[in-house]
Amino acid sequence: LGVLVGAALAALAPVLVHRVLSVPGTLLGEAEVAFFLLAVSVPLVMVSTCLCGCLEAVQRFDLAAVGRAPFSALMYLLPAVAVLVGWTLPGTLLLIVISRVLALVVHVGLCAHVFPSLRGFPRFSKARFRALLAFGGWVTASNVTISGLVYLDRFLIGSLAGMRAVAYYAAPYEIASRLLVVPGSLAGVLVPAFSGFAAAGALREIGTSFARSIRYVLLVMTPGVFLLLVFAADILRIWLGSEFAAAGAGAFRLLALAVLMNGVGWMPAALLEGIGRPDITAKYHLVEFPVYAAVAYTLIAQFGIEGAALAWCLRTAVSIPVFALVGMRTAGLTLRALFEVGMTATVAITAGLLGAAIVVGLWPGGRGPMSAAILAAYAAVVWLSVLDQQERSAVRRVAGQLTWGKRMGGA
Repeated sequence: LGVLVGAALAALAPVLVHRVLSVPGTLLGEAEVAFFLLAVSVPLVMVSTCLCGCLEAVQRFDLAAVGRAPFSALMYLLPAVAVLVGWTLPGTLLLIVISRVLALVVHVGLCAHVFPSLRGFPRFSKARFRALLAFGGWVTASNVTISGLVYLDRFLIGSLAGMRAVAYYAAPYEIASRLLVVPGSLAGVLVPAFSGFAAAGALREIGTSFARSIRYVLLVMTPGVFLLLVFAADILRIWLGSEFAAAGAGAFRLLALAVLMNGVGWMPAALLEGIGRPDITAKYHLVEFPVYAAVAYTLIAQFGIEGAALAWCLRTAVSIPVFALVGMRTAGLTLRALFEVGMTATVAITAGLLGAAIVVGLWPGGRGPMSAAILAAYAAVVWLSVLDQQERSAVRRVAGQLTWGKRMGGA
């Protein structure tokens, strides 16, 4: 599948560069080479992701982190090094492709260590092939559709507003989307957990884990979104200059809200995949895609990058609650499962913090001290009134382990 997708991308590269994207004439050659290098990386990334999933499936998150973390860091370090030495875009992407090759080698080695059967010559099983094709086919369809949903706005911005506008949009998007590491980490743990609960028929445990995961996503991500809403213009000004701040701050704030709602959407996706129904996710996104495309095209044509951010915000605000209900219904859960773990208090306090962000953002001065005071009050209320005794004990235990680890490291 990776080879097929990569070949399709390579074949479409000239069309994308010359007809779809508004690439300046002086950059056409670089753009074509860049697309070909991206095409080469597609099968490398897909296979590495599958191998990482194998490690996560048997709860070896330590080895998964060993294989993923260094190369995720290289995604940012290699372009920085390339810029310092004066390399062009194709040279930078070549470095990234080489790092992807190394990542694949590392993941193969880790999986061969955990699964000795992988060391031998592969054997074909018709029954397993059918099962993998059915399950993996829907997962692939879902991932491809989600990727289309995520990157469609950039293609539309490039086509309707030019590549300069893409830069104004992509920079705040990359900052805001870093918050998705929270639901992404939870989802990686929850998929094998949901699968085990489903195999054991433990419906109550599925419901409790699902509800708590949504609470944790909201409680952990909302402070970050609060800071992005309040200091959007300041962050862009310090990082990229006044021009970016003026052009991208509005889109930045909308993207921050969209990312929060999108983070919640990772949980029903993990639930459906864990109980063996990735087809529901794929079908849902296939229905969602054309509607979103039409809305995004209209809003981008009218409002530029703010329209793109607004389209994504509207999509998540409407689709994520519906998607969560679809996932719960498919898994046999009721709304009662959500409210048994304090969801009402969680929603209330997160909504209050987002409302406070609007007030602080409009305040003429002193936003730093005011934001610090609000976040301190938020943490106190969460600790005293939102988390239950079991959750507070878990936080203390993790904090103690981290503190002990730092002491041992210092010693």
